[in-house]
This record gives sequence, structure tokens and C-alpha cells, in this order.
Amino acid sequence: MRIMFLAKRESLKYLLSLFILVLSLGVQGKERNKDLLYCLGQEELSLHSTKRTGPHYFLNQHFINEAASAGEFRLKDKFYREICEIREFPPSIGLLRGILLYEEDIFKQVSHEDQNIAALYKSGYQAFITETPQIFFQFLALIQTQTKYPHCLRENIPKLYEFTRKFQYLREDLNLKELIKDKKSIEGIFTKLKYLNAIYDECDKKQKKLDSKVKTKS
Repeated sequence: MRIMFLAKRESLKYLLSLFILVLSLGVQGKERNKDLLYCLGQEELSLHSTKRTGPHYFLNQHFINEAASAGEFRLKDKFYREICEIREFPPSIGLLRGILLYEEDIFKQVSHEDQNIAALYKSGYQAFITETPQIFFQFLALIQTQTKYPHCLRENIPKLYEFTRKFQYLREDLNLKELIKDKKSIEGIFTKLKYLNAIYDECDKKQKKLDSKVKTKS
């Protein structure tokens, strides 16, 4: 049985109100569709309408809260298309992948007459990037809680299992940025995540077989 992560009603109302407010204050017409918060907000509405929770919902809520509190972030056109239009992954998962693989390169550099405003924008997305490794490992830990079969991720996504084990046992001594320098492994993890539902289904079948064997013996 999947562990469900349910948002509190008041928190959800606040996020939806904030989302509507941002849209009303944002740019109009087609330009609105280039806004990262708008993109994540559309994803949140989709998750809410289908009552989907879990790791995906956690990630979406985190990025919405961060983007709303830190200010508007602009992705470079290439990355916006990949994350919000092509959608090889759901937007919040695509954004996580993009930040881990490309870091500052995914964000547009904003020039402004007021250097303080430009510096504030840059420091905002740099802080966003700095905390992303921690969110990545929280996301991976939540993924592992979604199946009863204890060997599911070790058998199907060994690199994910390896990363989370290192994080659990070495996080006090290990710089998280050092752990995610292996971009090839991170890309491999996200490639496997495309098939996560199928992996869960297969693991559930294995767990049911184990359960039936235990019942037979008893």
C-alpha cells in the first residue's frame, strides 16, 4: 500500500490563492506561459484534480513554495521547453533533474539598471540550487517508502538505492554537492524513474507472492 501524503486544507487554500494572485499580477497573454510558477501551478492543479499524492506531490509543493517566496525565476527557453512543454518528465521532476544536471545554466541571466535587484534575483536562484541536493535525497527516500517489497529499488534502480544509502549513513560527513557530482549516475536514475509505476507494479507482484508463501507455511 502506498504511503499517502495529504496536504492540510488550509495550506492548500493558501497555495491556490497565492497561485491565482501571482497569475493576476503576472504578465499577460502568451508571455504568462513562460513563467515557471505558472507551469508548476498548472501541474499542482492537475495533481489536485486527480488526488495524486506521494513523492511527486511533495516535490511540486516544494518548488511552488520556493518559487513563490523567493520571487520569479526565468528558465532559458531551451530548458523551459523541455520542462514545461515537451515534458519528458512531469514539470517538478524535470526541474529537479535540470537543476541537478545543469545547475545555474538552466536560469536566464537578468540584467537590470538597479544592480541590487539583479543581485537579489541571482542570489534567489543560487539559494534555490544550493538546497536542491537535500530535496533530491528527500524525494528519493519518499520513493522508497511507496512499496512494501524490501528489495524493489535495489533490484530495479540500484544507483538510486546506492545514493540513498550513502546519504543516510554519510550525510554528517559528506558534502551533498560532492555526492551529486556524478552526473551520469543522476541521469541514469531519472531515466529509470520514467518507468517507476511499472517497477512498483512488478514489486507489488513479488511482495504478494512472498505474502502468499508465508500464509501457506502458516
